[in-house]
Amino acid sequence: MMFLCSPAIRSPFRSRIRWCEIALVAFTSVYAVPASAETIFRLDPFVQISEMFDSNIGLSAKNPQKDLVTNALLGFNLEFGNNQQIGELQYMSALQKFAEHPERDDFGSTQYARLSDRIRVTPSTTLSVSDYFLRAGASSGLLTGLNPTLSPQFAVAILSNEQSVSNYGEFSLTHQSSERWSTSLRVNQSYFESGSSGSTFIQGFSVSEDYGSSQDAHVGLTYELEDVRASRFPRSEAHFPRVYLNWTVTPRLKFTGEAGPIVFQNNHSVSLEPGFRLTGEYSTRRLKVEVRGGQSPTITASFAGAGLIRQGEGSVTYALSRRTSLLAGVGFYQFSGNNENAQVLSYGIGASYKLTRWATVFVEGWRVQQSGGAGFGSTPNPATSNSNVVTVGISVSFEAIRGAL
Repeated sequence: MMFLCSPAIRSPFRSRIRWCEIALVAFTSVYAVPASAETIFRLDPFVQISEMFDSNIGLSAKNPQKDLVTNALLGFNLEFGNNQQIGELQYMSALQKFAEHPERDDFGSTQYARLSDRIRVTPSTTLSVSDYFLRAGASSGLLTGLNPTLSPQFAVAILSNEQSVSNYGEFSLTHQSSERWSTSLRVNQSYFESGSSGSTFIQGFSVSEDYGSSQDAHVGLTYELEDVRASRFPRSEAHFPRVYLNWTVTPRLKFTGEAGPIVFQNNHSVSLEPGFRLTGEYSTRRLKVEVRGGQSPTITASFAGAGLIRQGEGSVTYALSRRTSLLAGVGFYQFSGNNENAQVLSYGIGASYKLTRWATVFVEGWRVQQSGGAGFGSTPNPATSNSNVVTVGISVSFEAIRGAL
């Protein structure tokens, strides 16, 4: 598996290798099906233009600087699939022009790519591939075009307080051995690099056994191993065996929960922490509520070897009409390990109005708060910084190409 390879290549070339991996996975995903299965694809380019006021453009605790920022977000969304496969590739790049601090102008150095692909290899076996790539700086402007809530990957980018590169990829294979029983194997590798923290690889695997106790409920057992190799820290491991439950309570309400012990091996010592993950989703014709939280081994990046990520997220979307929607969201992430601690909190509200089928105007306001940072063990930085952001803009997306391979 390509994501389990960690060649000793100097850092300037690693991000290029990641892009090659993404392209290779996309290529093999599209063509890893029988020649008789015609693949349909659809390409939707998009552009977003907005004006953003940021009260602390560098998320600095000592010298906050406010500015008016003109943002442009360029990208595309490619969907492809057939009767055996369904996949999606998304890419976007941010352009930023600062009114009073032109030295912070960003013309394409913030990039994000996401690939997901699901292939039915046999009637009872499914292969899933996913990869997430992010190159970003510390400015809260990296939230451009995204919901006020963060993902762990974006949270780590903010905490690094500098330009960073991260990538997370995984392969998973699921085999349905009977009507009720299925087995899954997942292998993964993540990579994080910044000037202060150096390079970190996290690679691992998990094995799961699932039992469908009913049409609406599944229970199972999972064992997960994460092996951390960092350029500036000793090797460490995290073991996470757990039990889980997936339950569709009603057609509108879904719940997932899992729990078990986390065993850390750091610097020839062993420690134990409780681990759990919880998610819930409730939806109606107009309303959608999503919440998730937990405490688990870090799988996106590490500050000082294997550690914990404590997270809580929530979002509420309400459709006032066919054209008008309201959004509120909150996200909290805390990374800890080897007596180090860093955290980021974001929350905000927004509204959007669909002008046409392909154009939407929006207004959003959010707050970002962070303390600590990657690699701060050598130079402690417990100070907290805040940024208040208000943005108004328009996004345009349309179908450009639809065809078959």
